[in-house]
Amino acid sequence: MRKIKYNFTLLEVLCAMLILSVGIALLMSQMAFAVKRQERSREQWENTHNLIQAAEFLLLHGEGVPLDRTLF
Repeated sequence: MRKIKYNFTLLEVLCAMLILSVGIALLMSQMAFAVKRQERSREQWENTHNLIQAAEFLLLHGEGVPLDRTLF
């Protein structure tokens, strides 16, 4: 039975490393974009949550009562 040798040239190794590095760079940029999108989503959720809390406060206590800023 013959043994098959896998000898790669320097050019093939460099091409493979280039392809891997481009793939990793694209993945990292997508992850950075996802983190920014998640942060923006969290801020939007906090703003919406604060508005809902204020609306509940007004519904429960009426319009004549001033908002208590410590609740928000």
